[in-house]
Amino acid sequence: MIDVSYENSIFFITSSITIRNELVQKFAFGRMLGEKCILSAYEVFFLYDVCKSVNISFNRKELWDICSGLSQNGIFARNYSVYRYYRSLLWVVRDGSVFGCEFVLYHDHPEVVHSSFIVRILENWDNFENEALTITRIGWFLKKRGILCVVKHTDNIDYSDPDSVDLFEIESFIVKRVKFR
Repeated sequence: MIDVSYENSIFFITSSITIRNELVQKFAFGRMLGEKCILSAYEVFFLYDVCKSVNISFNRKELWDICSGLSQNGIFARNYSVYRYYRSLLWVVRDGSVFGCEFVLYHDHPEVVHSSFIVRILENWDNFENEALTITRIGWFLKKRGILCVVKHTDNIDYSDPDSVDLFEIESFIVKRVKFR
């Protein structure tokens, strides 16, 4: 089990150095900040709920509420469902905000390879053409392919319920700029 604590809106791994190093270096979870290993809210909830490997002083609902409280209403649930989808497909999923998107995907450890994809999450497909143009331009500059995702769900979803994620359906398209000669 991985011991995790929560202080000042940050999740820290408090387990031994060996466990911290293994989690970061072997499984690509978390980031080292000096001697501390920091986990994102997505990583903590994934490790807790899917991997069943986190020991923390909160129950599932309390942890969900804390993670949800770190972002706007409903955004955590939507983004976590995409995070869980790709992490379950064995992609290494990292924050993509520095690239203007929600996530970046690595097919191997980030210290070994560059990310392959940038992931942008849309509310719906209504503005697909503009979003596809934007992500292909960003992807072209970064030498990455883009993925546009929409999280489908019923209108009256309860974002405060961690089980709501099981009701989401992820639709995605890979978009790539084509060079014509």
